[in-house]
Amino acid sequence: MSQSGGMGGGSGKDGKGGLGASGNADGGSSNGGRGGETGATGGTGNDTPGGAAGGGGEGASPVDVPLPPALTWTHERSPTLIVRALWGSGPNDLYAVGDGGMILHSTGDGTWSEQFPDTGAILTGVWSSGPEDVYVTADSNFVLHSAGDGMWEHQGVTSGTTFRDVWGAGPSRVFAVAGNGLMESDGSGSWKVNGVAPSSTITFRVWGSSATDLYLGGAFTNTPTIYHSDGSGTWVPQSGSPKSTINDLWGADANHLYAAASTTVYFSRGDGVWTPELTMEREQITAVWTIGPEAAYACSADGMFMRSNGAGNWSEPERIDPSTSRVLNCSGIWGDTPTNLYVGTGYGIYHGTN
Repeated sequence: MSQSGGMGGGSGKDGKGGLGASGNADGGSSNGGRGGETGATGGTGNDTPGGAAGGGGEGASPVDVPLPPALTWTHERSPTLIVRALWGSGPNDLYAVGDGGMILHSTGDGTWSEQFPDTGAILTGVWSSGPEDVYVTADSNFVLHSAGDGMWEHQGVTSGTTFRDVWGAGPSRVFAVAGNGLMESDGSGSWKVNGVAPSSTITFRVWGSSATDLYLGGAFTNTPTIYHSDGSGTWVPQSGSPKSTINDLWGADANHLYAAASTTVYFSRGDGVWTPELTMEREQITAVWTIGPEAAYACSADGMFMRSNGAGNWSEPERIDPSTSRVLNCSGIWGDTPTNLYVGTGYGIYHGTN
């Protein structure tokens, strides 16, 4: 694993890479943290195994912001379940969706009950504005909606349309990824095209800080992979976006955005520039998540989990389930605090606590 230098670290402890300005053993082989817009010039990154020279700071030194705590993982649901996405309106209202029309619900007590949406389609995304307003996208021409009672309405669209993700700014501004663009619902059950990405890019992920600050992530076909919209339906390509297909896209706010693309996590301040921040040697990074600007997370296809303090410093990869040699295929992360996170995988659901 490597990280791009920013605010350079000093010498790391125990021969490991420096974490931020003065290094930290928990940082493993991490380099210096992210350069900021303002602040003092960073120091020199540790060269064991290889830090980079620092850039400008973000104000406070990143060493002043500790990494989120390491987690202990519990396997909460059967390894026969393939989970594609996770969401919670809160710690006591959790959903996991996946293959074969699978919808699971938990109240956060470690047990997951199955719900039956009357479809065998692959379910690709889940989001809710609250416990009584839940949306699930399907690899088919409908979106599922529930009032939180376990019953699911099919909201159909034109035949041939398939959905890949869902996110909303509120109950009356719900967005679902379809084809090479986005469809939108006002909460009435009907869906209309919001807009399409230029160059016919196939899109996979949607996130926004608000209904007027939206991002789409898509496939790399010698075109930009991330597009931005003010909510009007016009999508502007970000020329500085990664030159790899976007596996996931999420943010803490309008100025702290993360994208997982190929083996790398990219960071953006919302200015259209995407900077590589964490790179695995071989494995695809498949999911990202944030709990505020000072807690970011990523996981990989082989079941590694990484933590960041939001200043560009990342932990060494930590195996979610050291008891198995299975390739977990991490598909999504959700959490409400740094000591309460869930990971969906090709072998069920894991719950991380501290």
